[in-house]
Amino acid sequence: MKKEMIVVHQTAGAWGTNASITKDQRKRMRIRVGAYHVLILNGFINSKLVYQPKYDGFVEIMRSFRSDGHHVKGKDHFSGRYYNEIAYGVAVVGPTIRGQLTRRQMVMLLATLRQLMVSDGIMPDEIYGHNELDPRTACPGRIPMAAIRKALGGRNVISRADQNERTTRWFPV
Repeated sequence: MKKEMIVVHQTAGAWGTNASITKDQRKRMRIRVGAYHVLILNGFINSKLVYQPKYDGFVEIMRSFRSDGHHVKGKDHFSGRYYNEIAYGVAVVGPTIRGQLTRRQMVMLLATLRQLMVSDGIMPDEIYGHNELDPRTACPGRIPMAAIRKALGGRNVISRADQNERTTRWFPV
């Protein structure tokens, strides 16, 4: 089933991978697979906080795109359906030590959002920060959602610059 929106998240820790975040979520949330559909790494993959450039902007799939997520509480006021049924969850690991996304993370976040928009016909105004749907949370932190929507406006195709190996390997159109 196609999704109707995308919810952007930022993990609370400065480091992480699909495996480490899923392990934490299993304990806290009692779920079997990660809560998000997609996770975008920041180059810090363990608690030693040693930057590894090959993992900066690396995209990991946490759960099947066909499955419901486990990333936001509540129901959509228009359809009456739960957000987790109708929304992709895209998370970026962070904040980094500087308190913001890395350049590679932002490039891959935009590429990932564009690809999901294309695959399911999602418009830029259907992309939300977690706190825009659930005001009790500060997630996604300092991610500039208005600027992201503006950058994606009218661009429901992937630019050639964004079609690198990591994007096309994970998200075939």
